[in-house]
Amino acid sequence: MSQNLAPAKVLIVDDQPDIQLVTKMSLRRLEWNGLPLDLHLADSGAAAIEYVQQHPDIRVVLMDVVMEHDRAGLDAILKIHEAHPRIQLIVQTGQAALLSEHEVIRAYPIINYLSKGADSSQRVGSMVLLALKNYERLA
Repeated sequence: MSQNLAPAKVLIVDDQPDIQLVTKMSLRRLEWNGLPLDLHLADSGAAAIEYVQQHPDIRVVLMDVVMEHDRAGLDAILKIHEAHPRIQLIVQTGQAALLSEHEVIRAYPIINYLSKGADSSQRVGSMVLLALKNYERLA
């Protein structure tokens, strides 16, 4: 229960600063357990892995797929999940053609998949809230 007293940490991983900013702005007014979210940024799959190693209290990761290489985000998802299976992982990608949404959902330990686009900024908040709910259920 003591975890509920601290703001929920969310890591936004994208190599495009404009996407990081839009995602951060979409989440800035969200609250969990009466507290604003604690938002963090990383710009590569490798940086995300390192960040989670240093901050294992991250609850949700929003991960782009194509960064340092075509599957950098997916590779990072596997490593993060292996080390921290409770962390809720969401794919947020603009490169949906590389792998189909269904392939990614079946093959990777994610809880949701979001294609970047006009409606994604509204949907990302709902996805993060659902992910936080799942995180707490796994306690």
